Amino acid sequence: MAAERGVPDQVGTTFDGPGIPPHLTEPVFTEEEFEKNRDSAFDKALKILRS
Repeated sequence: MAAERGVPDQVGTTFDGPGIPPHLTEPVFTEEEFEKNRDSAFDKALKILRS
């Protein structure tokens, strides 16, 4: 049943469809990243979590 209605948050609101937009953005999968075998979104996430 939960899959049919979505999974509610703590107040009962469901987030079906496109989801919750991120507060922070970072370009991903650019040609430069592929060339350098990097993931700038992951690097940024680690930086924020470690600060």
